[in-house]
Amino acid sequence: LLLNQFHDIIPGTSITRVHIESLEQYKQTENELRQLIQQAVHKTAGRVAYNGETEGKVIFNSLNWQREELIELSDSVVWQQVADGAGNPLPVQQIISEGKAAILVKASAPPLSYSCIQRSGQGPGNFARVEASFNYLENELIKVEFNEDDGTICRIYDKQADREVLLPNARANELKLYEDRPNLWDAWDVDIFYEETPAENPPLLSKDIVEEGPLRASIRFEYEDTWYAITQTISLNSFSKRIDFKTRVNWQENERMLRVEFPVNIRTSQATFEVQYGHVKRPTHYNTSWDMAQFEVAGHKWADISQPNYGVALLNNCKYGHKVKGNTISLNLLRSPKNPDPLADMHVHNFTYSLLPHMGDHLQGRVIQEAYQLNVPMRTTPVNRQSGDLPASFSLLQSSAENIVTEAVKKSEDGEGMVIRLYEAYGTDCQARLAFGFELEEVWLVNLVERPLRKLQITGHTVDLYFGPFAIHTLKVKQKAP
Repeated sequence: LLLNQFHDIIPGTSITRVHIESLEQYKQTENELRQLIQQAVHKTAGRVAYNGETEGKVIFNSLNWQREELIELSDSVVWQQVADGAGNPLPVQQIISEGKAAILVKASAPPLSYSCIQRSGQGPGNFARVEASFNYLENELIKVEFNEDDGTICRIYDKQADREVLLPNARANELKLYEDRPNLWDAWDVDIFYEETPAENPPLLSKDIVEEGPLRASIRFEYEDTWYAITQTISLNSFSKRIDFKTRVNWQENERMLRVEFPVNIRTSQATFEVQYGHVKRPTHYNTSWDMAQFEVAGHKWADISQPNYGVALLNNCKYGHKVKGNTISLNLLRSPKNPDPLADMHVHNFTYSLLPHMGDHLQGRVIQEAYQLNVPMRTTPVNRQSGDLPASFSLLQSSAENIVTEAVKKSEDGEGMVIRLYEAYGTDCQARLAFGFELEEVWLVNLVERPLRKLQITGHTVDLYFGPFAIHTLKVKQKAP
């Protein structure tokens, strides 16, 4: 993994042989990690005290806040009704996933935790439904309307805010193909003059309603031209304003760039972009040469454009080139340079991006948490009635401050404890109380190579820790022996 973090492999600016070899090594690494994760969740589930009368699932939440999300179960299609650990019915929807029958379940889990759900004989109860037609998706919070001719979005109405999310007469989720011929460095550069060439829009071949029910509705759009084919499934959940765009592209293009754009009803001079352990602001205008030099900027899981009272974020799970000019958020999806690798990116790509309208700015709208949830889905593993030394629900660590993110949990390098890395995500200072789910022997504040800095005072299961803006803290925690 670290070998392939080389600076010409990460952006795709190596020769063909390097890309072929690094992709193969990435696949091997991913497969090994999946096996390790499966072993870990199976081992943990085997220790959980599960008293359900029927078969169940253990749900794992590796983020440090309460989550309520849709979980897809492809191996439990015989489950008609589902209940939580206390026997309360949960909403269920029958779906088709990857060509196979599956079910959706709306389930929740505490911070850094696991919890259980079970097959139930009770009725599903009365739950809200997501409505769908060829021209719209709608839940109780938001309505999304589509243009008939090209599948772009012509309107997003936020019911909660009584607000139009898009500019008047705008086309959102507009896929655009630009000519992409940088002056000097084909694979390295994106030159600003690409904007001067007229963009082409992929021709729409078909659209179809593929899901509709109490939990999620989805419309599938298919586009195709000579050198590419795009299949995009646009989904809306029953309990969220987040609009997901699950996209598959067979890409064989030559010196062209594929982007997606969202003109939104927001007026601001700065946009916000996530970076490692924090976020930065960039201008939305070209007033100076410095501003113009930031026409394309890097961001990680999200970019946000907000006024004090309302904003819109664009989340993604693997795309990092953003442009926010005026009211328009643009995301760079694919390129097709020919030097130094004439075959660069000419294969099938799968990625997801999401539009999140929200109240307030990016902090009040919980954009950071939503972006993590898009990138870090909850995991499940089967469980049957059994005794065990672990409770039916457990939370490793909870923070009193919502702006504290637990980024990593690992064994210490000396094998004598657990190392937890946390950071302050909002750019503010705070005093956070960290509550652990087990008896503590000692907790040390350590540096990045796990050398001790100072010992923290323990009160019951908790420690108090001060965080400056965007501060990163690493803790070494020893559990008290039973």
